[in-house]
Amino acid sequence: MIRSQIARLEGLLPGFDRPVRLSLLSDNSTQVTIASIGEFGAFSHRDIQLRPEIHRGGDSKRVPRRQTEITLAPGQDAQTIRVTCSEPI
Repeated sequence: MIRSQIARLEGLLPGFDRPVRLSLLSDNSTQVTIASIGEFGAFSHRDIQLRPEIHRGGDSKRVPRRQTEITLAPGQDAQTIRVTCSEPI
């Protein structure tokens, strides 16, 4: 059993070295920030590449903003996300 788990893990690890493309669409008014990456400001379209990461958990801070969590898996094709805020915060 442990050998099959090791083999599966060895098969997954190389994917963590390849970035995943994320295409962001917005309304050119919403301020967009990606935690641990940085602030992108307002835009209508932006393509970025992110490396998959292993979530380690830990403390989270309450931020007075709307947050959306997305998951990008290693080896996943490009993903398109629409980011807009229709309510004032």
